[in-house]
Amino acid sequence: MSDHKLNPTAMLENILPDLLPYGMRARVDFTIAVAPALGVLPLPPDLIRVADDGSTEFRDPTKDEWIKVPEGGKVHPIDKPLPPELCDVVVMIGTVAQDTIGGVLSPKPGAERFRTSTIMHAEILRVPLKVWQAGHVAQLRPQQQDPSS
Repeated sequence: MSDHKLNPTAMLENILPDLLPYGMRARVDFTIAVAPALGVLPLPPDLIRVADDGSTEFRDPTKDEWIKVPEGGKVHPIDKPLPPELCDVVVMIGTVAQDTIGGVLSPKPGAERFRTSTIMHAEILRVPLKVWQAGHVAQLRPQQQDPSS
C-alpha cells in the first residue's frame, strides 16, 4: 500500500466534498470597523421621546408602541454624530469567495474582475473606541495625550 493511503489527512481529504465548485477559491478576511457600543441603538429622532416620568422611550414601528429603554441602554438620534464614548472598535472574521472562471469584463481594456462574495461571520473582539485609540496614540505619539486631537 502506498504511503498516501496510510496518511490519515490524505484519507480524510479523499472522502470530503470540495469547499467550493471547480473554478472558485476562498480565503479568510479580517475587518476592523467603528460601531455603536453595545446597548446603543441609533434611531430616527421621531422614534425617540422622553416620557412623563423623565425616562427615555423608543417606538417600535412594527407594533406601534412605545418601549422604555432598558437600564444601561441608550438610544441616539441618527441625525447627530455618535460621540466616541458611545462607540467601539470591532474586529470581525469572515470569508471571501471568488469565481475565478466567470470573470466580468472591466471598463479598462484587458482588465478582468472576478465575482466576489464576502460574508462576515463573527465578531471576535470589541474594545471601546477611546481605549483603542489611546493605546495606539500612546505608542505612536507618546507626547500626545488626547487621541481625538
